[in-house]
Amino acid sequence: METFNEALSLAQKGVIAFGTFWVIWGLIVLGSGLKDKTAPDIKQGIGQIVGGAVIILAGALVSNINM
Repeated sequence: METFNEALSLAQKGVIAFGTFWVIWGLIVLGSGLKDKTAPDIKQGIGQIVGGAVIILAGALVSNINM
């Protein structure tokens, strides 16, 4: 059971790290879209930021899994 908890903790950290990367990448895309005034890039950047936040939330909720 301890191995499962360690794997779950590692997965949680990985998911949160990926979500953080996705939010940062979304901010870069959004900034580029705002600079160039391109609506598709602005839309994509906002979508990536929201998606990254959802991924981070999912990673935080992984800690609620109990065996």
